Amino acid sequence: IAEKFNTSIICHNLNFVKASNFNLLSSIFKEDFKYRLKLLLKEGLLRKSYVYKKAKNLLVLDENLAKENYNNLPIFYTKFFEKPDNETFTIVIPGAVSQKRRNYDKIIKELSISTSLNVTKFEIIFLGKAQGNELEILQNFEQNKPENISIKYFTEKVPQNIFNDYMQKANILWCPIQQETEFFSQKEIYGITKMSGNIGDAIKFGKLAIFPENYPSKYAFIISEKVSLEDALFVKKEIDFSDFNKEKVLKQLEKTIFALL
Repeated sequence: IAEKFNTSIICHNLNFVKASNFNLLSSIFKEDFKYRLKLLLKEGLLRKSYVYKKAKNLLVLDENLAKENYNNLPIFYTKFFEKPDNETFTIVIPGAVSQKRRNYDKIIKELSISTSLNVTKFEIIFLGKAQGNELEILQNFEQNKPENISIKYFTEKVPQNIFNDYMQKANILWCPIQQETEFFSQKEIYGITKMSGNIGDAIKFGKLAIFPENYPSKYAFIISEKVSLEDALFVKKEIDFSDFNKEKVLKQLEKTIFALL
């Protein structure tokens, strides 16, 4: 297809795009052996680089990653504009509760000393499925947490309508993303070679979002963890999401798509 037609590929893991055949072969024996062997023998895994090379356009969904040979494809727009009216300050942590991609150990440590925060009560919602060791950590924290904190977590996949309801309820998002992750055993770095889905979440729901200090981004709605937790969580900051208005994004998308032809 890439050889015969004008093909554009949306790239989520930029180090994987550049990975050599030697890197791919080496990765087969590291994890998911049967699945990766099938990709090698039946799905043309080693033609991966050829496909990317033949594609006319390589696209990313985060404008901060649009550099070198990558163009931004604007698809995120703000769908929910209503401000929450909560009696209790509500912090939402969106995404599966996994230490592999998010630093939940740091969250629990920060919350354990939250009595220093100048609020009476606040609620924190772990908006994703928790299991295994992470579930045990949350259950233990629930039994020993400070009195001014209430928490909620899920042991099953969160239905989309429930996810949307809690995201709309959030006063702020907390996104404790690990700096490094892996895709097909290739190291990826969030904000540099890989986008976090929490960027799309923040835009869609029009929310301020706390990101780690090492996450590079120019978005005005991102608050860096380099400030104190108290300052980060309860910052009084209004962000204009008009740049992510649906009609404006649609015009940008149309212009981008026509430029790909």
